[in-house]
Amino acid sequence: MDKAAILIIDDDTGMRKTLADILRVKGYEILTAGNGGEGLAILGEKPVNLVLIDLGLPDIPGLEVLARARTEHPSTEAIILTGNATLESAIEATNQGAFSYLIKPYEMEQLMLQIRRAIEKQQAWEALRMAGLAQEQRTGELAEANRTLEAEIVERKLAEEALMRSNRSLRLFSECNEVLVHATSEPQLLNSICSEIVKVGGYRLAWVGYVKDGGIYPAAHAAHEYDCPGAAGRRFPTARCSVAEAIVAVAADTESCTMEPPYEAWLDVESMHGCACSVALPLKGKWGVVYGALNVHAADPEQFGAEELKLFGDLANDLSYGILSQRSNIEHRRAEDALRLRHQAVESSSNGIMITDAHAPDNPIIYVNPAFERMTGYGAQEVFGRNPRFLAGEDSEQMGLEEIRAALREQREGSAVLRNYRKDGSLFWNELSLSSVRDESGRVTNFVGILNDITERKQYEEQLEYQSNHDGLTGLPNRNLLADRLTQTLSYAGRYHQQAAVMFIDLDHFKFINDSLGQDTGDQLLKSTAKRLAQCLRSIDTVARHGADEFVVILPDLADGADAADAARRIQEAVGQPFKTGEHELIVTCSTGISIYPKDGADVQTLLKNADAAMYRAKELGRNNFLFYTNELNDKAGARWTMEKHLRQALKKDELILHYQPQVDLATGQITGMESLIRWQSPELGLVPPDRFIPLAEETGLIVPIGEWVLRTSCAQNKAWQDAGLPPLVMAVNLSPRQFRQEDLVERVAQALLDSGLEARYLEIEIIESLVMHDVERVSTILKELKVLGVQLAMDDFGTGYSSLSYLKRFPFDKLKIDLSFVRDITSDPNSAAIARAIIAMGHSMNLRVIAEGVETEGQLGYLRSNSCDDMQGFLFSRPVPSGEFEQMLRENRRLEFPAEGGGHRDRTLLLVDDEAHVIAALKRMLDGEGYKILAAGSAVEGFELLATNRIGAVVSDMCMPGMNGTEFLRRVKEIYPDIVRIMLSGAADMDSLSDAINHGAIFKFIIKPWEDDLLRLSIRGAFKHYEMTCING
Repeated sequence: MDKAAILIIDDDTGMRKTLADILRVKGYEILTAGNGGEGLAILGEKPVNLVLIDLGLPDIPGLEVLARARTEHPSTEAIILTGNATLESAIEATNQGAFSYLIKPYEMEQLMLQIRRAIEKQQAWEALRMAGLAQEQRTGELAEANRTLEAEIVERKLAEEALMRSNRSLRLFSECNEVLVHATSEPQLLNSICSEIVKVGGYRLAWVGYVKDGGIYPAAHAAHEYDCPGAAGRRFPTARCSVAEAIVAVAADTESCTMEPPYEAWLDVESMHGCACSVALPLKGKWGVVYGALNVHAADPEQFGAEELKLFGDLANDLSYGILSQRSNIEHRRAEDALRLRHQAVESSSNGIMITDAHAPDNPIIYVNPAFERMTGYGAQEVFGRNPRFLAGEDSEQMGLEEIRAALREQREGSAVLRNYRKDGSLFWNELSLSSVRDESGRVTNFVGILNDITERKQYEEQLEYQSNHDGLTGLPNRNLLADRLTQTLSYAGRYHQQAAVMFIDLDHFKFINDSLGQDTGDQLLKSTAKRLAQCLRSIDTVARHGADEFVVILPDLADGADAADAARRIQEAVGQPFKTGEHELIVTCSTGISIYPKDGADVQTLLKNADAAMYRAKELGRNNFLFYTNELNDKAGARWTMEKHLRQALKKDELILHYQPQVDLATGQITGMESLIRWQSPELGLVPPDRFIPLAEETGLIVPIGEWVLRTSCAQNKAWQDAGLPPLVMAVNLSPRQFRQEDLVERVAQALLDSGLEARYLEIEIIESLVMHDVERVSTILKELKVLGVQLAMDDFGTGYSSLSYLKRFPFDKLKIDLSFVRDITSDPNSAAIARAIIAMGHSMNLRVIAEGVETEGQLGYLRSNSCDDMQGFLFSRPVPSGEFEQMLRENRRLEFPAEGGGHRDRTLLLVDDEAHVIAALKRMLDGEGYKILAAGSAVEGFELLATNRIGAVVSDMCMPGMNGTEFLRRVKEIYPDIVRIMLSGAADMDSLSDAINHGAIFKFIIKPWEDDLLRLSIRGAFKHYEMTCING
């Protein structure tokens, strides 16, 4: 069997060569490409079994190369090899059908395993390729036979020429004259003359040589049975009598010519090929200088008679004249071509070009190209004789014009950006470059100006400036411009002892509107609110969007606070007007907080903070009102201080406790570890949930001693369980960002292990993803030091941040933890499912274990197990429990029980989804005896759960269901389980719904209720046949 062909597409030359050498040793045929374009070209030219693609290619993104390769060459498998990727790229590569996804540097054994598996799918295609090669070989044999036939034809022609030799001389010189008359180039002339001498004259060899460096070099030749000994580039020494003094000589044999040894050796070769006689005729230029020779060789020693020599002498003279004529014509054509090329370049340039006369008064325009006419709107005749300054119109006060005037005065190059005006008066920005043209004496004769229309670039720059200072949705000033405007307002008010107000406005219940009616409605509401705010304020006021549904208004030049109250009432009234969007009419209110300068603050941040505090207090008082900032608003800060005070005492009073949540192996169901989770039981405040006191602890720095207590207590508890004879397990402990910033963190972890006596391998440190990416170098160093201790490392909340896969490889993690936000919707949301699959695949490619947190349903468990997730934790198995309950769980050897496989119905399981029980019952009766295992769900939610826990081949769903309709349900099924065949039932032939389902690719069949039993049975049989074929081909 031939070698399998592998194409490596990688811009890293060293990596590409190293991998190619290794794979060649393994017995593969290797093709390489340095970029995406080259790789795709190779794929188009030669079929390959497998392509290895680097994501970071210089010309085409690796994902695009993957997509095109899979589309244009579906039989070719692909493996992604990358050193710098993102989670999104991993997801995209998986969705586009990459066979595998490996991160550089990868383990060669793992790569070879993936390569072998990918190539196994290509054997059939390889057989087809070999058949094609065999066909090509047969075609080559046919071509060779054709060439043999052509050679036989040439031989017959030579025989015919021998019969016509009697009149060769007359025909020869007649043909040569035709060549001299019609030749269009020197090479054509020389080759044609030599060819005619051999072909028509019947001579063995004819060649023309030119004198160079004391020798003669062949310039053209023709021969009968062998190639000219003077091939291109070979030098032949001249006879002892210089070629410049050459005379017509007739020789009966080679010995009669006195030649230098190298030339004699060449003549020996000549005599071996049947040349017994030769003549050399000088080619003379001006003043009789010999610059070459025409050489003719014959087989007959008596070939050259006196009359024939005279004819050859005339031919040499005519040839010499023809050569000189061709050379003269070439120089003339070159000059004309160069001039025409320059003219065409100027005429076809996309930049405007104008030339002025430096000698004429006022430097008038004497030439403009078509681009100038298109750019300015002026025709050439309209600008000839005018100074280019007319393009500036009345806009003569431009700094750039001064630079151009100086360049003209000093007769030097210059450039400037100018505001110019077209014939119709419209403005365009002109990037003008000026240069001078000098004659042979160095005097400036002309100036050349190159006009580049940069109007679009200027507009883009203005747009960027606008976008950097304005909100993209409402067009209002954003935070950047707000801060600048407020700073200017405070500066002016302070200088002139005036008051100013800052109003912080928040729309009431906006999040509810946005979530229930959709983001489009929310965006329309924000734009309408922005417009209403601007309309009810003065021209000197500023309204800005601060974020989400928050707006800030600046009111300068106030007499007193009553002016601000009046403005707030106008705002309340304007915002409260009914708002219509489609079929909805909304009444929206707002809550406003007001701070006054200088009473409530003398700087930007203080005024904004106090206005924000007043706004929140206005919301607490019932919303739809405004409130001025007062000191009483500090009450909330007092409550926070109270919690902080109690929290500081919590450690001393032993109010903090730990609960433990088991982590379970999804292959065996056994508990393999646990995570320690803190709780606060306060005598004064009651049970305080972690989400209330942990952010406060982080903010105040209390998280450091609390976190150390959690670490030490967890290590001690784990060691106590081991000493009690329980099986050793890994204890997972979270480190907060504050803890991680401690300089002696590694020493503290080591001390906790030492004091408890716990072996380091039974401690796992969990670190959130966002923390890892904030200071990559420092984090990498700390993690490596922790790894040296022997502890295990896990990345918590993975997928919620922005980790680069290449960065991730730099950290010595042992485990990735899928965030519960993805696990929650993993069975019903295609995006969450795709992210989870990508995290699992990526983790395994890096030899990391993957654990999912927040697993609460059998469906989530089934989906994670089917996609090879390693571990789980969540309420499905156990909530976090006190140490005593957890110990009891271990003593009972509690395990996670997995549902049994489907048995004989593994691939013929049918899911029926309909909210009407009688429809489900009718379908089951109709399908009785068909051999299906039938599962039933009364809603899409139940359907997703069954899909995650069973291997289902086909789904029959009603279209009209509460909660989620059939179209959306089947669309999600298609994305999460693409192999499952989908059939939709509908009580009415709703063409819009039918089109929607078909356009989403969500359905295999669409059947109207009431259905025909035979038709539905046939459709379901067809669905399973389609499913079985998909499984076979997959």
